[in-house]
Amino acid sequence: MMKNNGNFLFGLILIVVGGFWVAGTCGLVNLSFLYLLFRFWPALLILAGLNMIFQGNKGVMLLSVLLLVAGSVYCVQNNIAGIQYCDGGHQGYFNQYDKGNQEYYNQCDTPGDILEDFYDMEHIERATLALDLGAGDIVVTSSDNQKLNYSVPKHNRSITFNTKNEEAEIRFFTKSGFNINGFARRQVINYNFELPTNVVWSIDLDAGATDTLLDLQDLFIKKIKVDSGASDCELILGDLNDYTYVDVNSGVSDLRIKVKDGVGLRIKSDQVISDNNYEDIGLKKSKGYFETKGYSSASSQIEIDIEAAVSDVNVEFY
Repeated sequence: MMKNNGNFLFGLILIVVGGFWVAGTCGLVNLSFLYLLFRFWPALLILAGLNMIFQGNKGVMLLSVLLLVAGSVYCVQNNIAGIQYCDGGHQGYFNQYDKGNQEYYNQCDTPGDILEDFYDMEHIERATLALDLGAGDIVVTSSDNQKLNYSVPKHNRSITFNTKNEEAEIRFFTKSGFNINGFARRQVINYNFELPTNVVWSIDLDAGATDTLLDLQDLFIKKIKVDSGASDCELILGDLNDYTYVDVNSGVSDLRIKVKDGVGLRIKSDQVISDNNYEDIGLKKSKGYFETKGYSSASSQIEIDIEAAVSDVNVEFY
C-alpha cells in the first residue's frame, strides 16, 4: 500500500504534464509550459526520487505536492515563462529593444508578429553582428544603403545596439521561453538581415537547428563564426577583404561553400564522419590543410576551420 502511495506523485506529475501539453496543443491555454518543463524537469526527478527513497511517506508526498504547486505559482508570478498580461486580459509577450540608452517595451506581441526595422550605420566602419536565435530559417545578405535592415519575430526577442566611436555591436537573441501554440502549428520562424556594404563585418551565429543562407559576397568580412546543433548552411564569400577567417562548429551539418574565383582558400577539417569534395576541385593537402595553389601569395585569402560530428561539405568556385 505504501508503494502505491509512493507512485501517486509520479502519476500525478504525468497527468499534469500530459494535460497541459494536450491543452496547449489544442490552443486552450497560451502558456510557455514546454519551456518550464524542459528547463526544470530535473526538479521532477528529485521529487519522485525522494518519494521512492521514503517509500511513499505521506508527509514527504504532501510536501512534494506543495513544492510543485509553489514552484509553479512562483514561475508564473515572476514571469519565468516570459508571459505578461495585456489590457483586456489577453496574454502576450514582454519584449525589450535597447537602442543606445533607450529601451522600448512591447507587451502585446503575438507569435505571428514581425518586427521590420533598420539601424542607421552611416558613420560606422567596423561592426559585429551576433545572432543567438535558437531554431529557424536565417538569411543574411547585403543591403543597398547604409542601414542594417532586419525582419525578425517580435515575441521573446531582445535586440541591443551598442556603438562606440566608429564601431558597433548589434545583438539579436532569443529570450527564455517560447509559445506552445507556435510550436503546435509548426510555424517556420524566419530571420532576415541586410547588412550595409560600407562596414567591415564580423558575424557570430549561435543557433540550434537552422536552415541558413549567408550571402556575403558583396560585404567586407573579417570573421565568421557558426555554432549550431544541426544545420543546412550555404555560405557565399567574395574577395573584398584581404583575409577572412571562418569557424564552423556543428553537430550535424550540410555545408555548401561558394568562393569567388582567384581567392586563396585554405580549409582545415576535423570531422568524425564526413564527405567532401576538396580534392575534386583541386585543393591540395599540405600540413593538415586543404588549400588552393598559391594560397600564401593570393591578394584575398579565406581560411575555414570546420569541426563537426557528421558533415557533408561541398565547395565550389564561382
